[in-house]
Amino acid sequence: MKRLTVSVALLLLAAGGAAADEVPDLRGTWVAELVGNDYDAAAKAFTLEPKRVTFVVDRQGGGNFSGAFSTGVDSYAAVGSIHPRTGQFVITSGIGLSYGAYAGGDELDLCYDQIGQADFGSSCATYKRQR
Repeated sequence: MKRLTVSVALLLLAAGGAAADEVPDLRGTWVAELVGNDYDAAAKAFTLEPKRVTFVVDRQGGGNFSGAFSTGVDSYAAVGSIHPRTGQFVITSGIGLSYGAYAGGDELDLCYDQIGQADFGSSCATYKRQR
């Protein structure tokens, strides 16, 4: 009986480890209302500007995914990777770097850095998947 109990415990531990390493399906449309903290070199000033940002993930293969960010004015292609164990991810686009974590269900906690020669900015927000 002891062997059976130990065997079942080992199987449960192995199953728990496998489930923890599953990559979440990020495909879909994610939306956030955020306040961007941007520096405008021409105006020599920081601006705190409310923005609605949409992130569409249209392809995913394992932990790698691609899509685009859109502000309604501009759109930027993006590629990213998510760590299967921690849910942390990094996303690169033509104008910056985003990083964050899958918060579970339909939420992504995401921070963004735009690094340009003259203009730059940052923001953090919770993106919610639209159903």
